[in-house]
Amino acid sequence: MVLIDRKVTGLQIDSVSVENIESSRNGVARLLRAGHCRIGVVAELGGTASKDLPKFLASAGQGSRTHLNEVSTSWQRLGGYLAAHRDARLEIDPALIVHVGEHSASAAQQSVRTLLETPDRPTALFCADGLMSAGAMAAIVACGLSVPDDLSLVCFDDLDWMAFVGSGIDAIAQPRRRLGKAATALLIARIKGAKGRARNLKLRPRYLSRGSIAPPPGTSTAQSDAHGVPDTCPAPIR
Repeated sequence: MVLIDRKVTGLQIDSVSVENIESSRNGVARLLRAGHCRIGVVAELGGTASKDLPKFLASAGQGSRTHLNEVSTSWQRLGGYLAAHRDARLEIDPALIVHVGEHSASAAQQSVRTLLETPDRPTALFCADGLMSAGAMAAIVACGLSVPDDLSLVCFDDLDWMAFVGSGIDAIAQPRRRLGKAATALLIARIKGAKGRARNLKLRPRYLSRGSIAPPPGTSTAQSDAHGVPDTCPAPIR
């Protein structure tokens, strides 16, 4: 057996996954460099998110990453979002974390629409997977907003429709073919009798820049300080 894009705590078995944390961190950093200080994140975090999220935020705030390899991909990508803010020394606003309780585009749409209808809505969104992206896009359209003029958008997973919305949606594309080939190679090796400790391979996804990032509405191109904090943002945490 080989796990793809998953690890199970205590189970010593071969796995192949993508680098979720760093790629998400870099995607969110692009939004920060464009001048966005209020970046929402949309992620399916399960039904226990209300209980688990405060502990996760506290651990991430201390720079801990030891637990991230043992959680789901959505939590790992949330970890990357938090890391980008920590790099820029910006405080996290929990109100910007849309924790969807089920892996459903319609649930994501409802949650994102609620966020976008608040008076102090985010100027950018980071979506943690394809279904969350589809729901978020539906909410953006329902709210009468335009990407990137009204709202910048970066999505994890590259779906076919993302190349045809406006100028296109920036996406973090998983190397699906390479994931399959690597998992097959590991499995065949074990079938042929390969021994030894479980191998855990991580592949690097590819960032597709299509033009869905722009400065926040009403601002020009932002300048950043040495920590990557846009000059339009509040004073960073010291």
